[in-house]
Amino acid sequence: MLEFSKFELPKIEDKSKGPKFERLKGDILGLMLEQRIGTFDAEASPDGEWQELSPKTKRSNEDGHKILQDKGILRASFTERNDGNSEQSIDGDEISLQSNVEYAALQNFGSKDGTHPPRRFDLFSEEDLAEIDILIQDYLNEQ
Repeated sequence: MLEFSKFELPKIEDKSKGPKFERLKGDILGLMLEQRIGTFDAEASPDGEWQELSPKTKRSNEDGHKILQDKGILRASFTERNDGNSEQSIDGDEISLQSNVEYAALQNFGSKDGTHPPRRFDLFSEEDLAEIDILIQDYLNEQ
C-alpha cells in the first residue's frame, strides 16, 4: 500500500478528543479526496501541468481519455470508503489517502531512467492547505 497526500493535524489541547474531533478528521479526509480528484480533473498539480501523453499513447488513445485516466483505476483508488482496501486512513492525528494500485508510485514519481515522466498527484497547493486550515479554524471556534 502506498501512502499519498498525508496531513498531520496540529496539536490542539483539550479539543483533540471526542466525536466533534473525529468529525473534523473525517471532514479533512473528505476535502483531501476532493482535492486529489481535482488534480486528476485538471491534469496538473501545484508544481505544474502533467506532461503530455507520449506519441505512442496518443495514437492508442482513441477514446480521448485524460492523462492517467484511461480506465479510471488509479483515480478511483482514492475513495472515502474504507472497505478493507485501506484507500484512506485516519490514525491518531494523521490523515492520509492511499492507493492500492501497483503503478501509483511510478505515475506519481516517474521512472529513474526517465522513460516515464512524473505526474504528481500527491501535492498540496497553498489553496488546498488554506481550505484545510478553514476547517480547523471553524472547529476551534465551535462552542
